[in-house]
Amino acid sequence: MAWTESGLVRGTTANGAEQFLGVPYAAPPIDDLRWRAPARVPRWRGIRDAKTLPNACAQLPSTNGPGSTAEDCLYLSLYRPASFHAFWKRRLPVLIWIHGGSLLNGSGSQQDASEMAVSTDTIVVMINYRLNVFGFLALPSLSAEAPDGSSGNLGLLDQQASMAWVQRNIAAFGGDPRNVTIAGESAGGGSVCFHLASPTAKGLFDRAVIQSGAFDLTLLHQGVGGPCGTITLAQAEQAGRSFAASVGCSDSATEAACMRSKSAEELLAASASFTA
Repeated sequence: MAWTESGLVRGTTANGAEQFLGVPYAAPPIDDLRWRAPARVPRWRGIRDAKTLPNACAQLPSTNGPGSTAEDCLYLSLYRPASFHAFWKRRLPVLIWIHGGSLLNGSGSQQDASEMAVSTDTIVVMINYRLNVFGFLALPSLSAEAPDGSSGNLGLLDQQASMAWVQRNIAAFGGDPRNVTIAGESAGGGSVCFHLASPTAKGLFDRAVIQSGAFDLTLLHQGVGGPCGTITLAQAEQAGRSFAASVGCSDSATEAACMRSKSAEELLAASASFTA
C-alpha cells in the first residue's frame, strides 16, 4: 500500500516487482474537460485498488494493439523492486517511460516494466497520454480557450502532468524526485525532444533518453517543420479546421462546442488521415 496526494492505493506483486497499476495522475478529460489542459485528480475515500492495467487512450486499431474509445485514460503504472523494503533508507532513481506510436496509438501498458525495475533497482513509471485528435488537435476556438492562447499539445501536457505527479508523489513510493529520467522511443523519443525544449517542463526531470526519435529531415530542410519535428500553430489550426469540417463542425462560432458533442467513435472514424 502507498500514499498519493489523492488517497491511498493498494498494489500487487508479480515478476519480482511491486506493481501499482492504473493510478490516476490527472482528472478524466471527458465532457467539458475534453480538449482542455489536464486537471488535478480529485481526492477519494478509502483505499483504491491499483491491480489492473488501465485502458489505452482512444485510438484506432494498429500494430500497437486493438482500438479503444476510452477517453478516461490518464493513468500511470508504477513498478518497483519487491526487495525495495530491504534498502528503504535510500531513495531509488526513477524512470518515466513515454510510449511510441506516432502520437496516434499505443499505451503505457504495452510492456511489463517489472524486469527493468528489478534488474536496475529503479522505479519505472509507464504512462498513458491523450492521442490522435484527442491529444493533438489544434483549433482557433480551442486556442482561444487556453491560457497560453495555443492548442494542439494536450498529449504533451499530459506527459508533463505525469512528470509533475511524480515530483509530488514519488517520494511516498521510495523514489527520488531529484533523480528522474524521462525516456521514450519513436514518438516517445520525439516527445522527449519536445520536453527538452519546453519551458513548462523545467524542473520536472533531470535526465533524458531519446530512442529512435523519428524526425523528417527532408521536411525540415524544406522549412515545413521545426526542431523536434514541429509545425507552426497556424499550420496546425488549419489542419484542425479541415478535420472539424469533416465531422460537421465548420462554424467557427460553435466549433468547440460542436466538437465536444461528438462521440469518441465519430471522431475516431474520421481520424484515419489525421497526423499528429
